[in-house]
Amino acid sequence: MNSFFHSDTFHIIAQILIGSVWVFHGLYSKILNGIPRHRLIVGKILGAANAGLATKAIGLLEVLLGIWAFTGWQPVDCAGVQSAAIVAMNTLGMWHRLRGARIIAYLTVGHTRGGDNHGYYIPPPIGVESLQGRAW
Repeated sequence: MNSFFHSDTFHIIAQILIGSVWVFHGLYSKILNGIPRHRLIVGKILGAANAGLATKAIGLLEVLLGIWAFTGWQPVDCAGVQSAAIVAMNTLGMWHRLRGARIIAYLTVGHTRGGDNHGYYIPPPIGVESLQGRAW
């Protein structure tokens, strides 16, 4: 006797729920700008000038991913693409936040190799010049 979690009913419910999340966030949150925070996050990473179009493109891809989940076609591949999309989006968001934190740490804790920073050395972030104007 099969359990409910191995039944076709469970798999169909899972497909509908997972696909709905992707379609909601792709269509409502990004394409229709229903949650403006998504566009703002994209703007912080890609620049405000690119935020509108990039957010809509991401939204379209999310809608397509939701439709793929609805179909149940190649479910393992679909789950892999969903996982990769989530990891990529979260990695970009975290990279952006950590880069900002590193800039703050660089400016507040130490910016030289000398002893005036209490023994701490934090290398400057990529693209940031030293306070002396010398590129690192």
